[in-house]
Amino acid sequence: MPNDPLDRRTLVLGFLGGAAALWAADESFPGDQESTLKALASTVLPPSMGAAEEWAIRFAAWVRGYTPGAEMEHGYGFTKLEERPPSPAPRYVNQLRELAAKGFVAASPSDRLALVEASLADAKALPRIPAGANVAADLMSFYFHSAEAADTCYDADIRADACRGFTRVGESPLRRKS
Repeated sequence: MPNDPLDRRTLVLGFLGGAAALWAADESFPGDQESTLKALASTVLPPSMGAAEEWAIRFAAWVRGYTPGAEMEHGYGFTKLEERPPSPAPRYVNQLRELAAKGFVAASPSDRLALVEASLADAKALPRIPAGANVAADLMSFYFHSAEAADTCYDADIRADACRGFTRVGESPLRRKS
C-alpha cells in the first residue's frame, strides 16, 4: 500500500472507478423484454439461417458483457485512441419496451416489419459494430458482420475470425456440404 495519501486516494478512486464500470454492465439485459428481443431477431434476421433465437441470446450476452470505457480498436493509420461509451442496455430496453407497447410480439410479420422500419427511420447504415443507437440496427450489425454470416452468405467455411495458417494461405475456403 502506498504511503503517500495522494497515492492511496488515487488507488482507491481507481478501484471505485473499476467497480463502477463492472456495476454499470447490465447483468439482466434484456430483462422482461426477452420475448420482444427474440421476436425482433426473427423479424430482422434472414429466415434462411434458421437460428434467430440463438442470435438474440448471443446478442443479449454481448450486451451483458459490454465494458464501458474499454479501449476500442482504431484501424491502421488512425492514431487517436477512443473508449467505448456507456452501456447501450438501458436504451435498448427502452426501445424494446416501446415495440412491446405497440404489440410487436403478437403482431403479424408484415406489421412487425413496419414497426421495425419506422424505428430505423433515422439509421443511415448498419454500424460496423453495434453502436448503441438502435437495438434493431445493432442486432442486425451483430449478425451481418459476424464470421458465421459471411460463411452463410458465401456458402463456404471462410471462418473470418480464425487463422488458417500459412500452409493454407493460398487455398480457397472449403465449400459447405449441402
